[in-house]
Amino acid sequence: MVSGIVGFLAMAWGIAGFVAVLLYCIPMQSFWNFTQGRCFNFSTFFLTMETIGLVIDVIILALPLRAIANLQLPRDKRIVLGGIFLLGGL
Repeated sequence: MVSGIVGFLAMAWGIAGFVAVLLYCIPMQSFWNFTQGRCFNFSTFFLTMETIGLVIDVIILALPLRAIANLQLPRDKRIVLGGIFLLGGL
């Protein structure tokens, strides 16, 4: 259930980012010619996109940790197994 919700959020954020990039400047010609139309503030746009992307990535990395904590294994093996999954963050 939780993984489905996180998957939906990641997919929705990817689609929203794609649409936002397409609509970055309205009309699209103003991306090359700044005298007409208007564009997003690039710094704010980039910071927002990357911050939310980072949060979604951390949530995805943390998904298996609860299942690992519930395994019938010794504590040190669960820690090692969780560390192996967290290596995906590198």
